[in-house]
Amino acid sequence: MNQKKLLRNVGIVYATFILSMGAFYHGNTGYLRYKAKKNLNGVPAERMTKNGELPITLPVGTDAIKVYISENFTSEQQQHIVKAISELDEYFDGIKYDILLDPEQVDDKVIKIEKNYHDNRFPGVTTFMMQTYNILYPMEIEFNSKYDDYDSQFFEAVIKHEMLHTLGLDDMYDEKYSQRSIMYRYIGSQTLRDLSQEDIDIVNTIYTIKNTKKPVLAVKTSVDKEPIVIFNGELLKYNKEEDEMIM
Repeated sequence: MNQKKLLRNVGIVYATFILSMGAFYHGNTGYLRYKAKKNLNGVPAERMTKNGELPITLPVGTDAIKVYISENFTSEQQQHIVKAISELDEYFDGIKYDILLDPEQVDDKVIKIEKNYHDNRFPGVTTFMMQTYNILYPMEIEFNSKYDDYDSQFFEAVIKHEMLHTLGLDDMYDEKYSQRSIMYRYIGSQTLRDLSQEDIDIVNTIYTIKNTKKPVLAVKTSVDKEPIVIFNGELLKYNKEEDEMIM
C-alpha cells in the first residue's frame, strides 16, 4: 500500500503530499486508537491532518515517546527544547516523552529534532510517513537556523507547534485561530506562543490513557556536559560547586 510523506510548516500556505513506499508500522499491543475514526470523540475535523477524509493520529502506548535533540543545537537551545517538551508532558494526560541527546540511543521509533539553515520564511518543518489513519515513525522536526536570533518564546513556540503536528494536529489558516491555537499558521507578536486550553483539550480527548507518573527528564548537553533537569515543569540547572539545583 502506498504511504504518504507529509511536510508541515509553521506559516506555510499549502500542504505537500508525496507518494512513497515504506515499511509498515506494527506498533505494540497497548497502543491507543481513537474510538470514532471520523469524529475523534467530537474533536472538530478541521483541527486534524487527514489522509483523504480520515483524521490521522499517532499510535501511542504506555511507553514514552522518544525525542532526540540533535547536537547541532547550542546548549541553551537544547535546554529550551527540553523545557518546551516538558511543558507538553505536563499538559497531556495520555502522552509522555523521553528526551535523548546521545545519538547512539536513537532507533527507528523516534522523533528527531534537527537544525539546518534554509533560505525561506518557515522556521519549522515536520516530516513523517502515514498509512491509513496512522502516523508512522521515524519522524523529523527541522528547525531553521535562519531564526536562531529570535527570542526564546518564539523558539519554544515553534517546537511546540511542530510537536503537535506529530500528534496529528493540522495548521490552522483561518484568522479566527490566531488567538485560539498555537497551530495557527503564523507565529507573531499577536499570536499565541503556547498551547491554548482548546489545544490541550483536543490532545487529551484523542489520547485518553491516564498516566499516573510523569517522567523527570535528566539529560546532559553535548556542549558543556552539565545536567539539565526538569522537575515539576521547572527547568533546573545543576551547580556542581554548591551541589544544589538552581531555579
